[in-house]
Amino acid sequence: LLHGFYTSTDATCLRHMYLSVLFGTGLACATAQAFFTLLFARLLPDGIWRREPGFLAHQAVGLPLMLIVAGVGTVAWFFPDEASQKLAATPEGRVHGDFLTSDWLVSLLLGELLLWDIPMSAFPSLRSAASVGHHVMMALACVIALQPYLLYYVPFFGGVIELSSIPLQVVDVLHPKHFVEWTERPRVAQLNAACRVAFAALFLLTRTALFPFVVFGQVLPDLYHVASRDPDERVGAAVGSALAVGFLLLQLYWSRLILRQILKKRGGEGGSKASIRSREEASSPATAYSQLDDVRGHRAVEA
Repeated sequence: LLHGFYTSTDATCLRHMYLSVLFGTGLACATAQAFFTLLFARLLPDGIWRREPGFLAHQAVGLPLMLIVAGVGTVAWFFPDEASQKLAATPEGRVHGDFLTSDWLVSLLLGELLLWDIPMSAFPSLRSAASVGHHVMMALACVIALQPYLLYYVPFFGGVIELSSIPLQVVDVLHPKHFVEWTERPRVAQLNAACRVAFAALFLLTRTALFPFVVFGQVLPDLYHVASRDPDERVGAAVGSALAVGFLLLQLYWSRLILRQILKKRGGEGGSKASIRSREEASSPATAYSQLDDVRGHRAVEA
């Protein structure tokens, strides 16, 4: 609806719309965080949810947010409209083109980062130097994209790869560090197991396989093309390339940890039941990713 309504308006109206999305999303996430924290800490009857109300509220807000960005980004990336296809037909269009859906998506991401996700580092269960650094770099990438610069790639880097973050929201909640008691219920245990498998499969597909393909096959060649034709483009291309390669190395590092845990789990299937149980807790692919809190405090989104 927004796309159709704003197609015929001028740039000023578009910028106002994107600012509304930015502040609206950030304030909505912060308000929902406060409400759910109060709900779990005070309003609900006494229960284990009072142990970490801030963390649980964060996951409650993050799940629908990841559904939105992953859904919008995936549709925009794999099924672009005719106008987007025409604009993306050249390297110049992909680097400097102004894509409406991408503008909307990156405004949403920047709003939730600045007004919700980064401030949530105040919670001990969500705080780490790596996570703050990751979110700050993501915010910087969003600001650069709004110039516009590389907006064409926002649906992939801000949407498609977040598909893996959807099941991760559930896995994080049921992690042994948080609310593993709920997995004593058979249905919850089945849900947790399914989400672990879904997370691992989606992560390896989108971040381990597709991410390098898009960076080396599309982003870097496009930046090289515009920089080789215009010397004034070289600084921007260098910054864009550095961000792309930096985030790629991060994905490959996390992929290495996940693959190592998968191999460790498969190699330990012949051990004792107690050993297997302990390995499953520490080494399942989704749990391995959740345990990276100490490395970078990933909550669901990068992505």
